[in-house]
Formats: sequence, C-alpha cells, structure tokens
Amino acid sequence: MSDKTSKHYLPHPRPYYPWVVWLLCSFFLFYIYCVQSATLSIRPVKAPDTAAFHHIWRFLNPYAYCIILFQIPIAILIDKFGARKMTSLAIVIFGLGAVFFGFATTDFHLWISIFILGIGWSTALVNALKLAYNWFVPKQFALVAGLTLSISALGVATGQPIARMFLEHLGWRQMMVDFGIIGILYALIFFSLIRDSEPGARYSVHNYESKIPLSKAIGQVFSSSHNWTVALFYALFSAPWLTYLGLWHASFFEVVYGVSLKAGTILNIIYASLFAIACPFFAYLSNRYQNRKNFLYIGVISSLILSACTIYIPNLPFPLAALFSMLTAFASGSLALSFPLIIERNIPIVAATVFGFAYTLHFIIKILFDNSVHALIQSVLPEGTTRPTTEGFQLGFLLIPAVIFLSLIVLFFIKETRAKQTYE
Repeated sequence: MSDKTSKHYLPHPRPYYPWVVWLLCSFFLFYIYCVQSATLSIRPVKAPDTAAFHHIWRFLNPYAYCIILFQIPIAILIDKFGARKMTSLAIVIFGLGAVFFGFATTDFHLWISIFILGIGWSTALVNALKLAYNWFVPKQFALVAGLTLSISALGVATGQPIARMFLEHLGWRQMMVDFGIIGILYALIFFSLIRDSEPGARYSVHNYESKIPLSKAIGQVFSSSHNWTVALFYALFSAPWLTYLGLWHASFFEVVYGVSLKAGTILNIIYASLFAIACPFFAYLSNRYQNRKNFLYIGVISSLILSACTIYIPNLPFPLAALFSMLTAFASGSLALSFPLIIERNIPIVAATVFGFAYTLHFIIKILFDNSVHALIQSVLPEGTTRPTTEGFQLGFLLIPAVIFLSLIVLFFIKETRAKQTYE
C-alpha cells in the first residue's frame, strides 16, 4: 500500500446522522451483553424437564467457536456491502438464537442456540467500529471507539441484575424468549430507520481514494506486521477480563474474602462501570498528548501489579482488595486504544476486516485462556464438591498476570502512530 497521510478530512455533511446510527448499533451491543449476562446468570440447576445445565463456562465456548469461524468472513461482507443489511440480519439471527435458547431441552440444543447467538454477536462490535471509522475524523474515532466499549461494559454491568430480576419473575425460558422477541422487533426498527439511500449512509470522512482492489487490500491486512502485533496485544490483554468479570469475580470474593455473593455481584457492577468510564478517558488522553503506547504501558503495568496483589497477597483486607480490583478495572480500560492504534496504519475500505481480524484473534486466545483457567480451578477441588477453593482460584488465576505480562512484551514491538492516520 502506498504511504500517504491525509491532513484534510471531510466532516460528515449531516452532523447528527453518524451519532444516531452509531447509537443504534451500540444499543445492539448493549443488548448482546445483556443477553449474554442472562445466559451466564442461569446457574448450574437441573430443570424439571431434564435440561441439564453444567458449568457456566461452557456457555461461552459456542460464542467463541462461532466468532472464530465467522468473524472475518462477516467483516469482509460488511466492508463489501455496508452496514444496514448486515446489522439488521445479525439482530434477527441473534434474536432467534435467544428464542431457541428459551425452548432448549438438552445441552446440545443450548449449545446450538448459543452458537446462533454468536453469529449475531460477530457483526455487532465490528460494524459499530466500521461506521465510527467512516464517519468520525481520527481523533473523534478514538473517543467513539472507547465509548463503544463503554456501552458493551455497561451491558455486562446492567445485564446481570436485569437477568436476575427476570429470572425471579419470568423464569429462564420466558426470559430468553422475551429477549429474542425484543431483538427481532429491534431489527425491524433498525432496518426501517436506516436506509442505504440516505445521503450520509455511504459517506466517508477520509479524503483518500484507494486504487487497490478490495481483494488485494484484504490480503495486505493479513500480511501486515503492524496488524499482527496490535491484534496479538489486544487478544492477550483483553482475554482475562470477561472470564474474571463475567464468570469468577463474584465467586472469587465470596470464597477468598468471605463476602456474600450479592456483595461480590455489586462489586462486579462497579468493576464494569469503571472500565466503561476508563475507555473514553484513555482515548481522550491519548488524543490530547498524541501518544497511544505510553497510556497502554500505564494500563498494562498497572493491571499486572494490581491484579497480582488482589489475588496473591495473603490476608489482604477486603476493602483494600476491592479497591485494587476497581483500579485494575479502570486501568484495563486502556485496551480501547488498541482499535485506533491498529486502524491508523490501514486504509478505509478494509476497516471492518482489520477490526474483525483483531477480534478473531482475541477469541482464539480467549477460548484457550478460559478453558485453561477452568481446568486449573477444577483440578484442586475437594473430593465430592464443586465449590472452588482459594487454592484453586490462585492456581487458575495465575494465568491472568501471565497473559498480561505477555501482552506487555508484545507492546514493546508495536510502533507508535502519534494519533495520526496514515494510509499505507
């Protein structure tokens, strides 16, 4: 790709249009994480109709398998055909997956339902980032990318209490069916409101016209050393957080520090909320000082030290452990800088493919990480019980500082972009 830096961007002719469409796409992300929290809130309980629920971690594997298989092909389709049709179809598929989940009677049915949910999920984040990259100038994009992750985190934070409330009043089957119906109705609203014929729908702020065919540009995405290093960094740094936050965080504090599950869940919500605040905060600072890597170093090193202290310092008072956990959540919000960092060395026509590549690598690392943590925790269970122990958590969570340290090593090899878009 030819090296060319554009100093002149063309602001969107309809200032409010990008924000409205981006918010609609981001609401889909919020909805996705609410539904995922609902699936994770279904504890290992055997239902009267012989639906056998085992360990919660198994509910995440079908998501990951699906995204690993379909994320890059779907991202390429988004680059080729645009947002409206792909997003509307994805919301419908996700809604149908939730409905099928509600009617599942065996583990296999649950697995297939969550796999279908994963197809919808594989469109949401990449599509929101692609639209933001097309419609917001680079400095704005970093902030909008941070806000996109914030909305995802808020979906996790609010999804758990919403799911528990619905579980108490509706039961898990009706809850999932209702979530599915909401998704299908939202897809119809999205499809009717967002039209490809709108003047701003195909607009790009980038004053750059690519002479490279899409197929060749996509090939260059996967041959770029910059893309590989940033994607690997993102995959390693982000891998622990959903496992820690979504699966084991509340249980860890319940077992190790003797707090109630309710208190652990409240801490979980605070944790996700702080992450949501940190994502745009780090984006703003990196724009202001025109430096992405320094703030990533701050986030990675702080997360490494604070997470290790929370897990391994013996007899740490709970208030201090909770504080360390909250600061870890805030520091980990710096990972939002991965998206502007990776796209600032690519051309606009392959933006979705670039984001999809990073997201795919994230889930490859994540599924290995999740299953390894689970296996280590289960390896030291007392005979005849399924309740994790302090020793089990400390053994399994050893992988958290390990992968963060690996991400720190990879970060050394990433080239700083100085918050400037270069087409190369």
